[in-house]
Amino acid sequence: MQTFDFTQIGLKKPQEIIPMETGSCSLNYYVKNEDGEFLVKLKNTPKRKELLSNNLKDISGNAFCPTLLFEKQAWGYRVFVLKWIQGKNYFLEKLSSKTLKQIISAYLSFLTLINKNKTRELLPQKRPIEYYEKIQSPYSFLKTDLSAIQKDFSYQPTFQIIHGDFHFKNIIIKEGELQSFIDFENFRLGIPTEDLIRFLLTNAEQHRFFRTRYTVNLLKFFIQETPFSREDWLYGLDLFVLEKYAKRLRKKSVQQGIKLYYCNLLYRKLRSVINEAFGHKN
Repeated sequence: MQTFDFTQIGLKKPQEIIPMETGSCSLNYYVKNEDGEFLVKLKNTPKRKELLSNNLKDISGNAFCPTLLFEKQAWGYRVFVLKWIQGKNYFLEKLSSKTLKQIISAYLSFLTLINKNKTRELLPQKRPIEYYEKIQSPYSFLKTDLSAIQKDFSYQPTFQIIHGDFHFKNIIIKEGELQSFIDFENFRLGIPTEDLIRFLLTNAEQHRFFRTRYTVNLLKFFIQETPFSREDWLYGLDLFVLEKYAKRLRKKSVQQGIKLYYCNLLYRKLRSVINEAFGHKN
């Protein structure tokens, strides 16, 4: 990863610099000096850096949001310096019911916070029917599920501003206590269960989460602790899986077919869990 002289942006001479995992349009560094510990985030995508700047200014320092200390333009990037948050990411199956309740409560408060500014600039809204129309699938095993998804389209959810990238790597936890959500450049109109479904299904390790009755019950607990309806949950699930289907079908290969089949099994399983959580037969 590229190195930078962070004293040029006003930080004191670093005692330690650790490059961190990067996204598709950012570079991230842990920086420690005599003043403390910092997350230095460099963004080079014009649209995303403006969104991140505006969003961080609105939410900085609130509960479960990081504190933005300052931002500058340097080295061809917008550079964001944030207070370092102690903690790490955990796979869903490693979380207790107590921590899951904390995540739900904080997420609902976060929704209230970000929806106060209804005039903020947003990324485009995702529409399930547009994904559905893009899928010209040669795979017969999708037909039953696509038919079920199409029936769900009759539901009209209430749209609001959502996080847009609410997966487990964007949730910081320390000793079982939620510390913060991170990465806020993806705000868009949507339905909150889109965020929550992404949290439930976005890493391969937690796919083991469905293999025992105990963990299925923990999933049901998570769903039942939210104020959202069965229709809300199915809508969020449908949109998530349609996006996955569309990506898998761009390249028609044996490997993509296997991934699509596996994705479809997860969809069926979680749909079954959602119905079970609300006392509906599958």
